[in-house]
Amino acid sequence: WPIDGDPASTPCRLHFPAPLRLLRRERSDPLKGPHGELHLLTTPTLVDLAVAAHRRVGAFLPEPKFQAWKALQPLVVDIARSHPAGPWVGGRLNLTRYSGRQQREIEMEGVCGCVALPEGPGELWPLLLAACWLHLGKGTVLGLGEVQIEPLEPGILRSGQGEARLERESFHKAVTGRPGSGSASARDRRPTGSQRRTRASGRCRRGSPRACRRTQPCRGSAAFPPPPPRPAPGARPPARKRGRS
Repeated sequence: WPIDGDPASTPCRLHFPAPLRLLRRERSDPLKGPHGELHLLTTPTLVDLAVAAHRRVGAFLPEPKFQAWKALQPLVVDIARSHPAGPWVGGRLNLTRYSGRQQREIEMEGVCGCVALPEGPGELWPLLLAACWLHLGKGTVLGLGEVQIEPLEPGILRSGQGEARLERESFHKAVTGRPGSGSASARDRRPTGSQRRTRASGRCRRGSPRACRRTQPCRGSAAFPPPPPRPAPGARPPARKRGRS
């Protein structure tokens, strides 16, 4: 257990520094067919996190043990519903990645934040401890859905906007190595028409020959200085210095 004290009764919080992508399918709609669309859970509860952890652990079990593990899901839901937990505190953080197979950018919607457990995780602590190693949701192979169990100190909970800003700053610094502004930027909003046309053409607006992934510094920034100017037509190129033989 990462913090001191009894794992079941020590107050703690579940912190998600990387974007968490939990998707839920809508109920069947006659107009949309038997299967509804998948939507991102923007305010996941302890029940959603416990079910996701239960599903994640089951993905690593062999078939004989998987069926017995799957039958325990109603019990996990009942324990999570009856256990006291705070609301989700955080905000959206969307990323994009370039798909070589599809030859286009793919938007990865997610949320960053935390859930407070003032009375500890109770009987769910072994499941949550496994989630710290396995991560939750989609995109775990990219490092998304990371869970950190931290002590719940007085005054550690902040407002939703403040927590979202701090999460964006910390994740932006972890990805780019530079401190982020933490304000709501174009990364958290839908792309405009010019941005969509620019990305569809496969060129970045700052001069990059490839589509901008928005997780790395692009050309035109301080990390990539502009190339030297081309010589004028008819001008002789500068003589190269020959090395010593």
